[in-house]
Amino acid sequence: MAASPHRRLPLSGALLLSLLLSAPAATAQEWYELYEQGLEAVGAQRWEDAIRQLGRAIAVRGEPGANVKTYGLQFIDYFPYTYRGMALYRAGHYEQSLEDLQKADRFGAAREGRSDANAARILREYLALARQHRVDSEAFAKAVSAYRDEDFRSALDGFKAIGTTSAFYAEAQRYITMTEKELSARRAAQQPAAQQPVAQDAAIDQTPKEPTRGTSTPPAPRPGEKEFKEGLKLFAAKDYTSAEVKFRAALSKDRTHRGAADYLRRIRTERAREQQLAQRRRETTPPPARTPPASEPEPEALEQQQGVEDSLVAIGVALYENGLLARAEETFGMVREINATQSDAAFYLEKISANRQSIREGIIAYFEGEYEAAISRLSDASRQNKESASLYGYLAAACAARFYLMGAEDEGLRDRAFAAFRTARQLDATYTPDRRYTSPRIIALLNSPQVRP
Repeated sequence: MAASPHRRLPLSGALLLSLLLSAPAATAQEWYELYEQGLEAVGAQRWEDAIRQLGRAIAVRGEPGANVKTYGLQFIDYFPYTYRGMALYRAGHYEQSLEDLQKADRFGAAREGRSDANAARILREYLALARQHRVDSEAFAKAVSAYRDEDFRSALDGFKAIGTTSAFYAEAQRYITMTEKELSARRAAQQPAAQQPVAQDAAIDQTPKEPTRGTSTPPAPRPGEKEFKEGLKLFAAKDYTSAEVKFRAALSKDRTHRGAADYLRRIRTERAREQQLAQRRRETTPPPARTPPASEPEPEALEQQQGVEDSLVAIGVALYENGLLARAEETFGMVREINATQSDAAFYLEKISANRQSIREGIIAYFEGEYEAAISRLSDASRQNKESASLYGYLAAACAARFYLMGAEDEGLRDRAFAAFRTARQLDATYTPDRRYTSPRIIALLNSPQVRP
């Protein structure tokens, strides 16, 4: 039977390996089986499912190819980045879509397909769409910046340039309405002056005038404007979690930033709406009809299924206790596919979700300058999570920032920063602090010779 959620299942390396090897082949599918399932999900327009299945195929075999051998004398065209890029775009993950499609374009395999005649066209069309989305996002952010600087003419031109097929179109239309109201109010305010006598107009014309805003020297960028623009792109891509981080970062630099505060409220509204829709679907969707089996399953088959379930639970717990949360999550996902009500899987999946929430809250606290809270949250998350380089990178930056705020008196904070950054580099040798959110002084400290392993 499956172990209780509160009972530890210590596994030695040999036992873990034996469980992995003894599990049926269905628990470790071949890359071409995962790819076929991903293509089926694409055909059914189950975009998130397609992203997951194609990602699993890529994890097993990362290199695409035309006419690739699977087993025996079977060959297929294998273009996972092309189809995952398409699914990402349709699911609203535009930046990730562009990354996959550009990677597929660099490999070039999709243009050499034999049995798959559609891949080259899909790559060409969706790569153009993803690139256009990036152009639209930059144009939209520029127009929003002009609106906030009260350069309404430029803002109106920018919003009207957003095409009807763009993901930013609806938001651009909302801004067009607001911008036209601002221009109408400005014209109304100027109307009395236009009706004054000519002599008075001449006298007025001789009065020195303030330079028109937005037509001469452009105003200095407002604090937090860069973060606000980045948040707009993420909001349009429906990546509300990342957008929230950006908008909070903008508010930490400018507490009066009305745009960031407005979009944070809209994120809360969107999340509430999504929860209501999900609840409504759960309430209105009838349970699937169960077709009674022609015969009762054989006891041996039930025992074998229970054995697979127990083995996967044991593997998932071992991975979790070793801090490999992503792999543990995938393993518990397999358990849920076998038994949707499996209590151990639900218990550990909830713990993994809580760990990710602690990381998000810690990073947000770092952006807002609450370094003690960031250190506390990220330290708590690091006790269980042993695979996230960014977690340890932000923990290092928060410790370093706190070290400098205390006048470089607490060497323990500096040592904690060094240790966390070493761990980040061990997990990802290419990891570097994000220069947009990390001061040059902190980067210099973390790159000092003392940090090298």
